[in-house]
Amino acid sequence: MLAYYSVAARQEFWTEHWGHHSVGELLALARTSPVTDLIVSALPPPPSIVLEAGCGPGQHVVLLRERGWRALGADWTVEALAECRRVVPVPLAGMDLAALALRDGAVAAYVSLGVVEHDARGPDAILAEARRVLAPDGVLVVSVPYVNGVRRLTGFWIRRRQRALAGRGASFYQYAFSRRELRAALERHGFRPVSASPYGPGYYLGKLLARPLRRLSAGRAATPGATPAPGASAPRRRRTLRTSLVRLTRHLLYSEPSLRLFGHMLLVVARREARASLDAGPSSSDDRSVPTGRREMDNAKVEVITSSSSGVIGRAESTARGARIVLDSSSRPQPDALTNSEAFLGAISSCGVTLIEMHARETGVPLQRMSVTIEGERPTTEPRFSRVTMTFEMEGVSQTEGDALVETYRGR
Repeated sequence: MLAYYSVAARQEFWTEHWGHHSVGELLALARTSPVTDLIVSALPPPPSIVLEAGCGPGQHVVLLRERGWRALGADWTVEALAECRRVVPVPLAGMDLAALALRDGAVAAYVSLGVVEHDARGPDAILAEARRVLAPDGVLVVSVPYVNGVRRLTGFWIRRRQRALAGRGASFYQYAFSRRELRAALERHGFRPVSASPYGPGYYLGKLLARPLRRLSAGRAATPGATPAPGASAPRRRRTLRTSLVRLTRHLLYSEPSLRLFGHMLLVVARREARASLDAGPSSSDDRSVPTGRREMDNAKVEVITSSSSGVIGRAESTARGARIVLDSSSRPQPDALTNSEAFLGAISSCGVTLIEMHARETGVPLQRMSVTIEGERPTTEPRFSRVTMTFEMEGVSQTEGDALVETYRGR
């Protein structure tokens, strides 16, 4: 993923952003946008329930309801929602997209356009919640900034510039995704991608052509006006030519090669699989109802942690539920952080402490305090441990009670 830094995409940013556009203007654009056709063609037929998560001023909610869907919108920018409600009384609500106030399987389709990329932790929390509220086999329509041909070719310079901005104090703004990266994120949360469509080629071409067009306009302004040719049909011919050029340009821009090279955004349609699954090695003999190498996860708890670059080679930042931890490469340990292998061992020993303490309280064992020391041995050239030793020290219990607690841990 490419990370971009600028103004942090917090609530006040979106309030100001949407404040520059009226609901009527945005609705008029949505009615003629090629993106609307992509969305509508992917949805289950009306009157299915459709949620737009991150709906902004709600123009797509209004449009979908006009066409027969029972659409509703959620966003954390309450001012934009209120502006839409003043114009059209559609169902909108202020919500955290990672904790929607909807029951499991409540909607037939989930639409989110240009939203998940703004979470610095990555898209996982929002996608996990999208899966929860979607009915089995429900439709997910999500769009993100696209690592198109231009971004691939200039990726080195983009990363360099963004690191410089971050170093000068700029805040995280968004990620851009390749097709493979977005597909992997969706599959992690039990979605089966069906199609991927780049769109918005005008974004990059507008940047590339802005300076030449300004020069051309300035040149025309400086040229003395020519005497128009006689006949009233000249303006009409110019309008016809202009219309033809617009149609030709639009056709060329939305060709497949142009979209792969210049498409600013990538819209993916996916389906929520009835059984989200996870690679789990060879299946056991009593797990025959699940395909080999897969485990059913419908009733499993999905936990997500996102690791990202820290700006220091050999060090990564990992976040989950708002908590943050810095981990170093095991080959480049620093005095102010744990290494990846130490964190792995620490997770095992910490689990020993928490599990045993909770079990002791539940069963009435008078455990007062404990510690677990874990020692892992591995060759310097291998990432796997060849030997792991754990030592349990407990206060307030007898040897027999302590042994029983350790056996409980081993059994879990």
